[in-house]
Amino acid sequence: MEYNRRVELHKYKRRDDDFKLEDIDHYEVFHAYTGVIPNVNKAIKTPFKSERTPSFRFYISREGVLKFKCYATGHGGNCFDFVAKLYNIEYKEAIVKIINEVYGDRKISGSKAQGSDVYVKPIHGVFTPKTEAKIEVILRDWVIYDIDFWKQYGLTIDDLERYNVYPCKQVWVYEDKMYYNYSSPKDLCYRYLINGKYKIYRPMIEKKGKWLSNMTRKEVQGLAQLPEEGELLVITKSLKDVMVLRKHSDIDSIAFGSESMTITKEIADYLYTRFKKIILFYDNDEAGLISMERISKETNIPYVSIDKELKVKDPSDLYKEYGKFAFQDAITKLIEI
Repeated sequence: MEYNRRVELHKYKRRDDDFKLEDIDHYEVFHAYTGVIPNVNKAIKTPFKSERTPSFRFYISREGVLKFKCYATGHGGNCFDFVAKLYNIEYKEAIVKIINEVYGDRKISGSKAQGSDVYVKPIHGVFTPKTEAKIEVILRDWVIYDIDFWKQYGLTIDDLERYNVYPCKQVWVYEDKMYYNYSSPKDLCYRYLINGKYKIYRPMIEKKGKWLSNMTRKEVQGLAQLPEEGELLVITKSLKDVMVLRKHSDIDSIAFGSESMTITKEIADYLYTRFKKIILFYDNDEAGLISMERISKETNIPYVSIDKELKVKDPSDLYKEYGKFAFQDAITKLIEI
């Protein structure tokens, strides 16, 4: 069965004579034989059979290679596997077919045309393999349950989208392991996008499974939304706190990946080139207080925390439990704005 492709194959033919198997770009091949631009965040209808609900997905393997998975048929693999299944031919025949139709009629050089483990070069410019190889997300529209949840913190859809927070329909880990599938308002899930990396938040889960992330120590939550310069910068422990402080107290703030993140003197010196005053504001539990004390000793950045008598740990819970005006009053006194 030949899939109805909208892309002219000759568009991809190359003129260079020194062509090797390693020169094959799997992105081009998938594009040529499906007629769509591969998008790891969007399922499409499978080319192998008729269906109403899209079940064909692209993903990036751990090696940084674009691959496919068809959940309707069970087929999966790289671009060579795809063409072999699409035309019901052998793997090596698929390689020759791709060479002839996409790259022109020329012999294959190199010694890697052995099987499904053939190397194909990573995509350039469109995807970030190290990120997408681990977490893939399908977003959904906002619903009333999302609005109600974030309303507890006084945050609107506009506030959330400003910080690249969106609701998830599905979340996949590695190639084909489903981490989350939206089915009930009792289990909402949100995607934070920070400098190309994902942090997945399931607020209804108590402990295990509440968070999933492929962020590294280089990603800083809220950094992209900061002004070039300012009077005050608060370093807190979560993006939710960053959004709440910005929305209700007009305070610029950022959050590193975790409270255990080491804020070096070099990082502090850089932040002081942009802001006149910096304050640490982590949770008031033992872990948060220990981290702030350690960082303060190393960087001379002062720290504050919420009075434990209020029985809340962080700015978000302070707003949730006491409301906007009590929150603003407490934050103003605490930080001495």
